[in-house]
Amino acid sequence: GSYIPFPRNALFTGRVKELEGLADSLLGKKPSATLISQAIIGMGGIGKTQLAVEFAYRYGYRFKGAHWLDLRNPLEIDEEIAKNGS
Repeated sequence: GSYIPFPRNALFTGRVKELEGLADSLLGKKPSATLISQAIIGMGGIGKTQLAVEFAYRYGYRFKGAHWLDLRNPLEIDEEIAKNGS
C-alpha cells in the first residue's frame, strides 16, 4: 500500500521536464533495489511539494508503494516510519 497525505491537485499543470526527470531518476534504477529515494530541493514556495505529490499520483503504480515521510523533526522519524507501515 501507499501513504500520501495530500490529495491530487486537479489544477496541476506544466512541470513536464521536472516530472520526466524524476521518472528517469527513479524508474531507471535496478528493479532489485529495496529503497529508492530522491530529493527535490529549492526555495520555499516554488512547488516542490506539489511536484512530488503529482509524481506520486502519476507514477506511484510503478512501485510497490509510495510513502510520504515528514523528516523535519529527527525525533519523530520512528513515528513517521510506523505511520507509513500501515
